[in-house]
Formats: sequence, structure tokens, C-alpha cells
Amino acid sequence: MFEVLDYVQFVLAPQVVTGLTLGVAVILVALGLTIIFGLLDVINMSHGEFYALGAFIALPLHWMGVPFWALLVLIPLIMLPIGYIVERLLIQRVFNSKDRHVTTLLLTFGFGLVLEDVIKLIFGPNPHRIETPIRGSVEIFGVFIPNYRLFLILAGGAVIAATAILVYRTKWGAIVRAAFDRDMSASLGVPVHRVYAIAFAFEQR
Repeated sequence: MFEVLDYVQFVLAPQVVTGLTLGVAVILVALGLTIIFGLLDVINMSHGEFYALGAFIALPLHWMGVPFWALLVLIPLIMLPIGYIVERLLIQRVFNSKDRHVTTLLLTFGFGLVLEDVIKLIFGPNPHRIETPIRGSVEIFGVFIPNYRLFLILAGGAVIAATAILVYRTKWGAIVRAAFDRDMSASLGVPVHRVYAIAFAFEQR
């Protein structure tokens, strides 16, 4: 009996916490891919590079003394115009092509390679890491959970819930979902190109 409890406490429970942390991160990435593909009908292969770009923009700001908590607010605001510009300058140029899926896949894949090489050129190939801002751990039912991982799970869950509310419970979300039918939405006065660009930028933040 005690062996089973020890296994649950010291082996199974930590693995569950690690799985939840990774699962929340994967869901956040998948949300962006789903909305971009579901709305724009675009296969974005540079999604991960946009996340990396946000992290590497945060790195020098952190070196200059900007607090971690300020970066959580500042970086998404910086990434919004970057995503908007990329969608307007690149995606829209091939959006109406006959082979949209193949074209956008190759375009975003190539853009991701260029972005990755630029980041390596500026910051080097070695990994960089910001010191964990939340230290210590908390005990829940005899299981010690690092406070930082607990924060990631709770904050990630809040972002997922907020995205669901935004998409399914707001006027803007209704416009985004309606814009899937591009021609009908445009005939009703919806600025489809702007909606697509904003949605693309929002999911690259």
C-alpha cells in the first residue's frame, strides 16, 4: 500500500504536473495554428519562429532592466504590429493564388528559416535563458509543485479561456468566425482584409 502511495506521490504526480505544463504550452500554440488555418485557410509554418522572435525581443529588454512581469505585457503588444505587417506584406500577396495551401506553406516555411537565421546571426547559436522569476514550491496533497510551473498552468489556462470567450462570446469573435465566408462577409461591409490581418497578428503575439 505504501509503495503505491509513494509511486503516486513521487513518480506519477510530478509527471502529471509536467504533462499539464507542456500540454498548456502545446494548446496555446495549437490555438494560433487552428485560428489561422480555420479562418485564413493558410498553413503557417513560421508559427514557432514568431514565438522565438518574441522571446529574443524580450531578452535584450530584460538585459536592460525591464522587469519580467512588464515583458509579459509589452512583448505581445510589440508582436501585434509585426504580425500585422507580415500578413499584409507576405500572406496577402499570395492569398488569392490557385494553390494557396502549397504557396503559403512554402512562403511561411521560407520566412521561418530566414527569421531563424537572423536570430542566430544576432544572438548566436547558443541558448539563452532568463532567470526564473518565481521561486520555491507549494505542497498540494503531499505533492511538491514548483511555483513557476503552477503559474504556467494557471496563466496558460486563463489565456485559453479568454481566447475562447473572445472568439465565441464577443462581437469581434463573431466577425472573425463570419469572415470565414469571405465573399459574403465582404458583401455585408466587413473589412475582410483587415480582419484577416488582425487575426493573424493576434495569433502571433
